[in-house]
Amino acid sequence: MTTLANSGTSYSLSMIDRVTDAEENLIEEYTPAILSTLSLSDTTWYAIHEGMLSVMNAKEEFYDVPLSVAGKTGTAEESKTKPSHSMFITYAPYEDPQIAMAIRIGNGYSSTNAMLVGKDIYQYYFGLADPATIITGTARTEFISQAQTD
Repeated sequence: MTTLANSGTSYSLSMIDRVTDAEENLIEEYTPAILSTLSLSDTTWYAIHEGMLSVMNAKEEFYDVPLSVAGKTGTAEESKTKPSHSMFITYAPYEDPQIAMAIRIGNGYSSTNAMLVGKDIYQYYFGLADPATIITGTARTEFISQAQTD
């Protein structure tokens, strides 16, 4: 997802970008290594980015997020006897990406469920909501019952 967000540069994965002491003084900063680059025309990159922005502008679940978000939802059916897998790929802010995610919920019923996880992550990461309202320790039952009827 990061490669899409930055128009073609693939970096090595890292969980740490810097180390600080208790007073927030920088001890060490890490620079991710470039693994590869994907070369597409500017027109193609524009179409990808604008398409993903348009998808999210149409999602009412994100109308209250004061942030321009690009993303794509999807579901994959494994069998008729199991709930579909849900997927959401996304980055934000659209104009200057700071975070990119790919969320997959096995047997998650609807892509909306994966998208709502992404929304919670954005709200937490950008300080858009009180963390106590995001991290509750329980599933959102109102969405589970809705997804089962979709």
